[in-house]
Amino acid sequence: MNEERIKSLIGVIEQDTNFIRFTIISTKNGSIVTQHQVHVPCQYPQDGWIEQNPDHLFRSILEAFEIVYGNLCGNRMENLVECLSITTQRSTFIVWDRYTGDPLSNVIVWMDNRSKDLIQSLNFQIDLSELKIKTGLPLSHYFMASKLLWLYENDEQIKLANQQNRLMIGTIDSWCLWKLTGIHATDVTNASATLLMNLETVDWDHDLCRLFKVPKSSLPDIYPSSHTFGEIKIGPFSGVPITGMIADQQAALYGQKCLDLGDTNITFKDNCFLQQNIGPGPYREILSRIPVETRQKLILTIAYQLSDEQPIHYALEGSSMITGAAFDWLRDNLGLIEDFDEIESQASEENGGVYFVPAFRGLDAPYWDPNASGTIIGLSQFSRKSHLIRATLESVVHQTSDILDYLIETESSKFIVNGGLSCNNLLCQLLADISNKTIIRPNPSSISPGLLGAAMLSSQIINADIAFIQNVTIFEPKINDQKRESMKELWTSAVNRSRHWIHKKEFVQRKLQQERLSMIPFVTFSIITFALLIYSRSKS
Repeated sequence: MNEERIKSLIGVIEQDTNFIRFTIISTKNGSIVTQHQVHVPCQYPQDGWIEQNPDHLFRSILEAFEIVYGNLCGNRMENLVECLSITTQRSTFIVWDRYTGDPLSNVIVWMDNRSKDLIQSLNFQIDLSELKIKTGLPLSHYFMASKLLWLYENDEQIKLANQQNRLMIGTIDSWCLWKLTGIHATDVTNASATLLMNLETVDWDHDLCRLFKVPKSSLPDIYPSSHTFGEIKIGPFSGVPITGMIADQQAALYGQKCLDLGDTNITFKDNCFLQQNIGPGPYREILSRIPVETRQKLILTIAYQLSDEQPIHYALEGSSMITGAAFDWLRDNLGLIEDFDEIESQASEENGGVYFVPAFRGLDAPYWDPNASGTIIGLSQFSRKSHLIRATLESVVHQTSDILDYLIETESSKFIVNGGLSCNNLLCQLLADISNKTIIRPNPSSISPGLLGAAMLSSQIINADIAFIQNVTIFEPKINDQKRESMKELWTSAVNRSRHWIHKKEFVQRKLQQERLSMIPFVTFSIITFALLIYSRSKS
């Protein structure tokens, strides 16, 4: 065998809401050698709860290992895998028994909102501005901490395990690592999305752990994203070291080579995530260079760390929960499109005065308004489905542009898009026009930015550069400032209508009034019946 090919493959485990995927990548050209994906369904035991079976999830990893290993054996490449990396969704987590290894809960997915009522009560116990400075995050049920508190207060098995010092806690990357290697660890990016890690000390915060009743001894050790975490002890890749772990959005940022101050990655899927590299610490210096309003509107998190000797790179982040999902709504609920490929051809050249704010679950950054409602405004007798399709496309762009307005921009800043919706030329051009920024779109490739980023981080340990070259398409702004400001002003007006068409307090009062009115017939009937009963007894 050619000596140059020896030790030239890297494996990447990807965990998403609905699947586990294992991919082997060549360091020679960044190409995919072989890949296998296993569906992992979600369970919805109660309204708002989202879980996965942990045994099914781990069996899916082992199944993917076996299939991929078999494919490598067929090409006599099974001994060329030098290291593995893990990239996962943030704040999806599990708790398990320290001694038996048995899960004490299902995998709880980051979108699960069982702790939303707890969040309301915690609002009065926490200095929210201090919390934001410590963690970079708002108080939200999206993050692991509040759901851990919910488990502790509602699950006697977990409470007992904690009292007996048997409790182990981990985000899903940490649990996968523990199952594969026996090591209880995580990386800085996953730890920074728990609401328990202090961004300045890069350690679990004592006060926050006490607030959320989380024993620090149950949490994993925190390491750089590029680190030798341990060797695999199970399955066909036994003996192969895991040398990289990173959260999915940060993996995409790194994979897009957003390595300089101001570089921004924008991922368009069902939702939209933006992350901007704001450079290396120290943390207090990072805080001082971010405008106060930006700190209030966006999330501050860790982008990556390459080793203990190298500084942590931080990132600003904003997200919109309904972007690509708005087109699902057009297709599934209204029947206006049959496929995403139709969007560009079916959209009108102008929106005809129609604006659509898809606030189906409130509005995220930069508005942070959970009470906003989905709104379509500006309809007339001349409005057609093409106008609504166009308005939906513009809504995705406006939501993204609203976040971009709060990012830090330098002369060399790059704005790079990826994800399924980014294949739409009209969307990319609209984003350039409305944001007044040059938008870069890498040409379609079989390897996603997140997959590439995870492999690149893992390759740092083995001193192997992944030679991956990708052509790009550039979208430059084409409209003038007057039109841009007019479009943004009308969009802002539509957002304000979405936020203020009904107040939550007013809604609750109306609901209570309706409930009281609905009780009148029953109460009247009960009183009359009781009176007749008393009367009949008095006669007898």
